[in-house]
Amino acid sequence: MVLYHAAQIAAQASDLLETCEDVQDELAEITLLQGAVSGAKSRAQAQAFLSSKSKEAPASEPPPSSGLQQRLAAYDAGKVGDSFKLAEVPPGFRPIQCKPLLFDVAHNYLDFPDFDEKAGVVQEKKGGGLFGWFRGNS
Repeated sequence: MVLYHAAQIAAQASDLLETCEDVQDELAEITLLQGAVSGAKSRAQAQAFLSSKSKEAPASEPPPSSGLQQRLAAYDAGKVGDSFKLAEVPPGFRPIQCKPLLFDVAHNYLDFPDFDEKAGVVQEKKGGGLFGWFRGNS
């Protein structure tokens, strides 16, 4: 849009300068400007055409939204002027299981039954404290 507007203004300036005297240098500059604008329009159209054709990539290529980190196995030579997406920023959401806090807190209040009596394990009673020595329970 800007290039079309620039071409129109350059054409108007050229028409106005043709009516004036001793402006040959300015007319030459306007002619160069018109050529530059025409070339810029052609480049813009060619880039638009090439970008539309490159979007019609075959299905075997990975989607361009994935970063290079996900496409390590696929060779990508790249093109001049391409900018590469290295990694996804911010990283995508991946749900993970967390350790339930309720079970950790509840574990402190559980009383587990003593299976030593059923298993037949006899524990030796120890005499405890200072008075156990006097009683002979060492």
